[in-house]
Parts: sequence; C-alpha cells; structure tokens
Amino acid sequence: MKEMKDGLVGRDWQIRQVTGWFQRRLLGCEDVGVLVLSGWTSTGKSTVLNAVAEAEGVRVVVLDVVLAGSERGLTEWVWSALDGNEDASGREGPRRCRFDHIMDVADAWMMGKTSLENGEVHPQSRSVSGNGLVPMFPPPIALVLERAERLQMPMYRDDILESVMTMFGKLPGDRVLPVVVTSRWIAPLWSGSVLPRCTVVEFPGYSRDETHKILLKMHPASSDIERELLEGFLKLLLDVVYHACTDVRELSRFCSVLFPTYLDAGRKSSWSPSELYQSVLPFLQSALDNLYRERIDVARGDPSTALCDGNSDGLQFPLCVKYLLIGAFLASTNPPQHDRRYFTKDRTRQSRSRRRTISHKSSSLPSATSQPYKRQSFSLQRLLAITESLTLDQRDPNPLPLTLFGTSLLTHIADLTHLHLLTINPHLTEPTLTCNAPESLIHHLATHLQLDLAYFLHHDPQV
Repeated sequence: MKEMKDGLVGRDWQIRQVTGWFQRRLLGCEDVGVLVLSGWTSTGKSTVLNAVAEAEGVRVVVLDVVLAGSERGLTEWVWSALDGNEDASGREGPRRCRFDHIMDVADAWMMGKTSLENGEVHPQSRSVSGNGLVPMFPPPIALVLERAERLQMPMYRDDILESVMTMFGKLPGDRVLPVVVTSRWIAPLWSGSVLPRCTVVEFPGYSRDETHKILLKMHPASSDIERELLEGFLKLLLDVVYHACTDVRELSRFCSVLFPTYLDAGRKSSWSPSELYQSVLPFLQSALDNLYRERIDVARGDPSTALCDGNSDGLQFPLCVKYLLIGAFLASTNPPQHDRRYFTKDRTRQSRSRRRTISHKSSSLPSATSQPYKRQSFSLQRLLAITESLTLDQRDPNPLPLTLFGTSLLTHIADLTHLHLLTINPHLTEPTLTCNAPESLIHHLATHLQLDLAYFLHHDPQV
C-alpha cells in the first residue's frame, strides 16, 4: 500500500476507498454495490484502479462504450468478457452472442456456471498458480465500463444505463467485480433509482503542485543541470498553460515537444535559468493567446474571411475545434429526432441505394450562397455526441481516436463564444448553445477535413 501511494500523487484517499471496496467484494459482501469512479480525464482513475486490482490479484477487463457503438455491440463485449475471461477490447473484437438485450447476459452466464458449486473447474479457466496448486475457481475479474457517460449517445436506448446497472447487480460479487468509469460532468445521472447500490469515489482534478510533481515523474532528468532546467521549464509551462489546460497527458505532450529546445538553449547560452524563463515567457504567452485567434479581428466583420488563410493548412484552429464547430453546425440544423439516423455506428451499413440517394440529394442541399438553414439551440450533451461520432469515422478501418477532453473542450467552447461563432443561452437546468458560424466557414472546414457534409445533413423531401 505504501509503495502504491508513493507512486500516485495526491490519491491516498482514493486508493483506500478503492482497496476497501475490492476487499469487501472479494469477501462476498455485495452491499457495497457497483464501484463508480467519477472524475475528469487524466485524474488517475484508471491508474488507481489498475494498481489496486494488481495488488488484489484481480484481472481488469475494459469495455469501451464508444467503441461498442450500440447495445448489441456492448452486449457482445460483456458476454465475451464473462465467457472465457477474454479481453473484450482486443483487436479481434468480441465473439458473437445470441442475446439482443444486455439484461439476458447475466442470467445466461449464471446458469452456465452452476456446476462450479460442486468444486468443478471450468475447462477454460484451469491454470496453475505459483505454488503449483490448481485453483478451485477461476480468478476474479473486474468488469470495467469505460466512458459510461456516453451511454446517453443517440445509438443507445434511453434506459440502457439502468439496464446495465441491473445486469451488473446480478453478477456474483466475489467473482465478477463491476466498475463504472465516468466523467464528472454527468454526475446527476447517478442520482435517483438508477443506481440503487453503488460506491462512488470522486477523483478531483490535480492541483498545480501535484501536476508539477507528476510531470517530474513522467520526465525524469539525467543530470542536476537538466533537472534544474526541467523544473524551470515546468514552472514556465504551468504559469502559461495551466489555467487553460489541466490535463496531465496533454501537458506531458507539451513538455515532450518543447523541452528539448528549451534544454538546448539552456545548455548553449550563458543565461541563468531565471533569465531564460523571463526571455521565453512572453513568446509562450503570445503563442497561447494566438492559438485560436491568429489573424482574427471579429470587430471588423465576418470572422470567416479572417479565419481562412487560403493555403493547404486551412484554418488556424486545432483539429478537434474544427470537428467541434462542424458538430455545432449539424446540431443546430438537424432535427434531434434524426440523430440516430446520421450519427450511429450502424450508419455505415446502409445499402448502396441509400448512399446513392444521399449523393443525389446533396446536389439539392442549400449551399453557402443559397437559402440558409434555420438554426436551433442544442444542449452540450448533444454536441459532444455528434462531435465524437464525426471524429470516430467508422468508414476508416483504422480510425485515429481523438480525445476531446484531453484538449480542454470547455476552453474551446469559451474561445468560440468569444469569436461569436457560438452563443451560450443560459437556462436554470442546463445551458444551451447556438451555432452562428457562416455556412461558408463550415463548408470550408468540411472540405479541409475531407468530410462529406451532405452525408450528415438532414434533407426534408417535402421542402
């Protein structure tokens, strides 16, 4: 336990809570219910879970809600993980199962394991431990539902969360340990009758000092001089970037890219670390300030003319912001009841005739110079679901995942609001947004990303 706490900064309380839950579940105490790890990305949820599971001799099997894509896919993954303890997130994918509803998985699996009550070992789980003894039961597994907040994406039913938690509650507590990993922003989902029994462990964001210690562990210095320069660079980086991005992995990428140049300048120059800090600080601050606003002057008119630079690089926006702006445009123009039709994983399984119909209709869609689309407000939750569907292009056999939260999504929305490309409409329950970006800008973005915008736009045949 002490070595675990020394390796994880600022997570002593979380380690104690997760360890206590594991120990009680392994003893058969099901009153603690499902373990829910709640917190923003890069707050140590998976690290603590894997460390505690390894210490307790429990194997971790991860089920990714986004990669599953539908209830059918999620059901197959759960069945694959239970039937044979296979890695459900492996490249080969889950094995086909005969269930269409996730509620049936636990009942069928329990009926197939009743022979274990007589001490009989399942053939697939027979293994020899380090002392040469054959265990009487298969080793316990932690069934981890990753990114559970995305169960509210359009491809899932409204009651899928309750169904998953009911299924988890039927599993034997000493052999299958159900864990849910989710983001903090959907915390209200866990109130009410959805989770009758659960143990919630909150993972708050790291403080600045904790982030500094973590980055020092992630980038060990080879000499005293390099360590002194590294500490100065991390102070510089956190002074400039920490208020906009607290994602440890993102900050680590910044350090990997920028620190070699800083280190080379520190070794070759006669400047002291403090003088080097003062000389680099204004340039780094200017680069951050211009990250979203390069050559933009909103006060002088349409921002789309300033955003487009006319060369092959397209817009001076990060990649995820381009997808975010297109997602906002689609959320503002498409009726919500048609999201399942355009943004689910199964959309790529349409027949060729359906694809030809889409291509035929695209010629009649309003363009940037014709009648504009009618804009409507949309929720942040809907924007996240559409944007993630755009980034996870299922037509690519090897899609490149794009982590929106790793680049401080709320900061991006604030910048787009500052540029008058989005408008936030305050409400008592949940704020809504409206996309103000010109259609010419959206079409330019889609062309730059090689995204067929007509493929996702809803076309009303009666119009």
